Amino acid sequence: MLDVVDRLYQAAVDNEHWPQALSAVAQACGGIGATVELHDRPRRSLEFFRGEGMPDAGVERYAAYYHSVCPRLPWGQADPVGTPIYDGRYLTESEMSRSEFYEDFLLPDGFRYMVGGVIANRGNLFGVVAVHRAASAGHADAATIERMRWLLPHFSRALDVQKRLHGARVDELRLCGALDALTLGVVLTTLPGEVQFANSAASRMCSAEGPLALTRSGLIAKHPADARALRRLFPLGGACVLGALGERPLSVVVVPFRYFSKENAWPFEPGGERFGLFIQDVREVPDVGAELLRVAYRLTPAEIELARGLFAGASPREYAARRRVSLNTVRTQLKRLRGKLGVRSQTELVRHLARLIPPVATHTPDG
Repeated sequence: MLDVVDRLYQAAVDNEHWPQALSAVAQACGGIGATVELHDRPRRSLEFFRGEGMPDAGVERYAAYYHSVCPRLPWGQADPVGTPIYDGRYLTESEMSRSEFYEDFLLPDGFRYMVGGVIANRGNLFGVVAVHRAASAGHADAATIERMRWLLPHFSRALDVQKRLHGARVDELRLCGALDALTLGVVLTTLPGEVQFANSAASRMCSAEGPLALTRSGLIAKHPADARALRRLFPLGGACVLGALGERPLSVVVVPFRYFSKENAWPFEPGGERFGLFIQDVREVPDVGAELLRVAYRLTPAEIELARGLFAGASPREYAARRRVSLNTVRTQLKRLRGKLGVRSQTELVRHLARLIPPVATHTPDG
């Protein structure tokens, strides 16, 4: 029985172990096969199902029709978690013989009896486990029912563990997706240098032409001076600029995780010192999204192009020459632009545009 329990908790951690776990449960309770299922009562939907030892054709026939005449479905709905359910508790042998579910569905495949129990019964969720026994095995005896009663709490805990782990994995994937959308490079690493996560921006910046390389061993600085500067940021944190003359310079900010609040704890694997590295290519000029300017400030296409040109560093005269328009036209557009954005000077205009840039990519990593 301890081996059965061990298999249940293995299944909670890894879905691939459910067949072995259910086979062990069926064998322990004298059955041919076993099923475990969780139902959402208001929606009448099956939220979770695993089965082992059940014929595929029987499962299809059950889904197509025999679930509608199954007398077992209401069993245990009013019982607390841990309550055993079995045929003899609800039906006599003669009542079973008059049921098309028992006679026409179960018996031809060699099945007839079951022993199981309630593993979830809270709010909208109802769950049962069932061990399906052959007609020749007869009703579950008292010892088998007690064996099932002993297993039911472990089933409940295993499913709760599985639910919590699944939720943590979903949260982790969502967080990874959010970090991957940033234009800022983000690397999560341990003190020895093992990289646990790097978003797309970090992978792009830590390339062959830059001062940093991203490997399985960690972040590697290509020049000894950069390596020393990077080491000085651990374990207390800090900032530096890496890159020899002619290379792509990168600013690196290291933040120890101990500065993060407990409420914002990182959901990845616990243990050891961890750090967040935030990397930016200092030569990259951020861009102001045209759609943002159009929607937020109702700028015309000409005003949007002027705003982006000035933000990129062009003077009104340079912009006029590039666009082949008169300087007076540019000055008129600039006056309307300042009025729409509520600023008094070109300097304030550029500063205001800088605050509008979202630190996220406007395209997918592949595009």
